[in-house]
Amino acid sequence: MLDTTKLIPRDEIPPGTVKVIETAGTTVAVFNCDGEFHAIENACPHRGASLAAGSFTGTTVTCPLHAWEFDLVTGACRNDADSRVRRFDVQVDNGELRLEIPSTETTASQDDGISRYLIRYGKLGWVAWFGSIEQIECGHKEQVIVQTARGVELGEVLSAPDSSSSQSHQEKPTGELLRCATKQDFESLRALDVEPKNLLDDCEQRLRRHQVGVDVVDWERLLDGEMLILYFLGEQFPALETVAEELSQAHETTVQFFPLVEPPPSAGGCGAAGCGGNGCGNE
Repeated sequence: MLDTTKLIPRDEIPPGTVKVIETAGTTVAVFNCDGEFHAIENACPHRGASLAAGSFTGTTVTCPLHAWEFDLVTGACRNDADSRVRRFDVQVDNGELRLEIPSTETTASQDDGISRYLIRYGKLGWVAWFGSIEQIECGHKEQVIVQTARGVELGEVLSAPDSSSSQSHQEKPTGELLRCATKQDFESLRALDVEPKNLLDDCEQRLRRHQVGVDVVDWERLLDGEMLILYFLGEQFPALETVAEELSQAHETTVQFFPLVEPPPSAGGCGAAGCGGNGCGNE
């Protein structure tokens, strides 16, 4: 037996975008691939990350957590032949989309094996759900290490599951909780918390050269030491990507720009690795 979801107006999902809906106890991501619609369960079978938060090109979506690739047409994973993502039929009828999701009364109550932690991370204090297939012993306000789409970062636990809490809620982790922070991690962070020599002056000069009217107001280097974030005020100009690429090459590091007032999209910001998120193009 099939449960039919509510109808979705076709124009709510323009080409190159994705929409997440909750239906029949399942979180579904609906992709518009150049006018063709594909629907999959919005959870990577590897670590449970939101696939809607990843980037997609053609009919291939890339998980934001570990870059696993999935074929939206077949659901097959290109990184692991034994893994695949559930697909759902999408019918187009008079300008509306209709989804058919298998009826499973037990879906909402089943434990998917992912422990979920609400964690504050990043210099600006963004908050998101992080997952782990292991039960990591950590409490409120404890410092932990998380894997985000940006890289390896320090986080602070706001909420952790306990032995009596249910893991059946439908929040899809946008990153992975790796472990509790160690003394060595804090020493590494202190060593990295040194303003990059000449980089900010160089950045300002390049922004003027490319006529990009933004103000860089803060910076942050991630724990792996390979990613340097520049936070800015102003419009997210396409030329920011060019400036980030130039800075990355000149200073032998990876530079990304992120707006100060909004959290970074799960798939990354405007930088040497490209733009992620609906606001930057192909999502």
